Amino acid sequence: TFTFHHDVYRHQQWIWVWGRSLITSLLFAAHPIHVESVANTTGRAEVLCALFYFLGFLVYAKVGSGLSLHFSSSSNDQNNNSTGTSKPQQYQLNCQSSILRSLIGVSFMLGFSCLSMLCKEHGITLPLMVIIWDAYIGTNTSVQEILNLCLCRHSWSNGNTSIATSDKKKKDEAEINHEKLDSGSRQSTRKMQCKLFLLRVTICIVACLCISFWRLSKNGTSKPDFVCEQNPAACESRRYIRFFHYSYLWCFNFWLLCFPSWLCPDWSGDSIPLFNEYWATDKRFGVVIIFWIFLMGFVLHTSFATCTNVYKNVVLLREEVDSTSKPTQRQEESEDIEYQLWRRTIITCIFWMILPFLMSSNLLIYVGFVVADRTLYLPSFGFCLLLTEILILFPSYISINPLLTLHNVSTHSKKNKSTRTHQKFVTTFVTIIIISLYIWKQQRQTRLWSHPVLIWEEAYKINPKSILTGTEYGMALVNASRNKDAANVLHKCHKREVATNHFTRTIHNNDEDIMHRKDFAEIIRKQNLLRTRFKLVTAMGNSGSCEEAIPLILEGLQWIDDISRKLDPSNFIHDALSSSSSSYIASLKEGNLDNKAYFLVSKSRCSKTVAAMAGSVYDAFVIRPEMNYVIQHAESVSDIVKKLQSSGLDPNKVYTYWELNDNNQIAQLSFRHESD
Repeated sequence: TFTFHHDVYRHQQWIWVWGRSLITSLLFAAHPIHVESVANTTGRAEVLCALFYFLGFLVYAKVGSGLSLHFSSSSNDQNNNSTGTSKPQQYQLNCQSSILRSLIGVSFMLGFSCLSMLCKEHGITLPLMVIIWDAYIGTNTSVQEILNLCLCRHSWSNGNTSIATSDKKKKDEAEINHEKLDSGSRQSTRKMQCKLFLLRVTICIVACLCISFWRLSKNGTSKPDFVCEQNPAACESRRYIRFFHYSYLWCFNFWLLCFPSWLCPDWSGDSIPLFNEYWATDKRFGVVIIFWIFLMGFVLHTSFATCTNVYKNVVLLREEVDSTSKPTQRQEESEDIEYQLWRRTIITCIFWMILPFLMSSNLLIYVGFVVADRTLYLPSFGFCLLLTEILILFPSYISINPLLTLHNVSTHSKKNKSTRTHQKFVTTFVTIIIISLYIWKQQRQTRLWSHPVLIWEEAYKINPKSILTGTEYGMALVNASRNKDAANVLHKCHKREVATNHFTRTIHNNDEDIMHRKDFAEIIRKQNLLRTRFKLVTAMGNSGSCEEAIPLILEGLQWIDDISRKLDPSNFIHDALSSSSSSYIASLKEGNLDNKAYFLVSKSRCSKTVAAMAGSVYDAFVIRPEMNYVIQHAESVSDIVKKLQSSGLDPNKVYTYWELNDNNQIAQLSFRHESD
């Protein structure tokens, strides 16, 4: 953050640079959107991606790019300020880059970009991000200036052309010649900067394309595939519905950055409903309209900033002005330069939000989620940069010219001191409030992520319609020995899944000759239902509700037998199956056998006699002798049978029943003989 603000505000006092950097760093460190990436093990990819991303940007900014503007204040200026007069700010070109430094900086940046991309695909946007930063802040150039360079035109007028004739007569010939030499030196320095900028841009674009093609080649011919419930809009055939829905999702992600109150690890299914044919009456449609109006305004400002030559009035008059007099033409040009720099800063901040999010936006490729907090880790840095600018500059909009806040404090008049003090107080107060709220929410989210029951309970409250939160919350309760509560939650989820047609379609239908068949769609649906049902009957068995679980177990075993018959090879004799289709059918068969072993174990645990318990677990062991879950249960049943036989008891005459403990959450398996 210091590097970013130092390059933006290098012409201002150090307090402005450190102040902005400190605020941005605190906002980024305390933002609650980072909790999932930091607390969750799978989020380490986001953190590593951001680490290499920031290192690449830092190397490029410090080594590769040249500095464009430098603020200078001579001793004469300080003497004038002490006597009550002020002088327009002086901007000088300062080039610290060369061909060698540019090549080294770009090479290291591309290396860090590859490392970032290997952690997460967002890293591929780093070369584009540094190009935008270099164009708007680093080299601070424009299309007009680049065209003037290509056409061998002067990118700005000579430094002495704007000096009034009457003032020229007051200068001696030696001073005028010295100014001409300074002007020529500035132009040659600026040309070198622009040429190095074009060199860096060319290398970055070519390398970015090469890295992208290399990364795509690793995918082969396969495409990412997932069920439609993970990203419902991706399976929507109507393009305008997808357009409205994804536009709203982009707004929703920005809302999470602004107000991170609805933080949830899963937003799948109907958590965020799709737009329907009555989209015009949907309340969210107004949000989409506002978003596109803002986006068009952003594109317009970006076009103006890209085409505007900031350096057309870069050489200011070195004429002392009375502090109470009206600004001269050069002072107005200085304010225009300040505005152009500020606008370019805002544009760069917004691009830092957009580019890292591009890979998760469903624009380039469909992703297997609707909204994910972890994907906002890198974009949140751009948001924190933008929020810092708003916090510092917004109070000035309601009182005085905002551009005054960008100047040195010594240039303000005394009558605005009380106003500036009020603005600083407002900025400080609002910043402290925001950071305090962020820290409170961050600590709360960290506590939730410390235990699965807490995080999934919160997720279930926020998104009860999600296809994942209910089952994950139920299994977290099972692992926490709260089986009765888990059975209630899982029963609601399973009942809803049975009533819907979830898990019947995939995003790409990569095995189209199979997936388009209704019987295979039903197979996939039932296999997913069986996974949820197994979790349900496990919770019911652990809580002693075997009487209610047995019908569900028997129906599940019947579904498994139906699936086995449909997957029989004799059903595909007349079908010309591809190799991928054959492997897909084989994976379905293996999954079906796993489900049967799981359900046989559940049936064994809920059997009425020890003999029936042993028979069911034996069938499961025959199907999956290598499965740990089956082996553990088989060993426990074998020990029970051996003890009964050593006591001279017949397992067929020993009955099982479950007794609840004091908290009515866990049931203990007990036995009684037929004669008891």
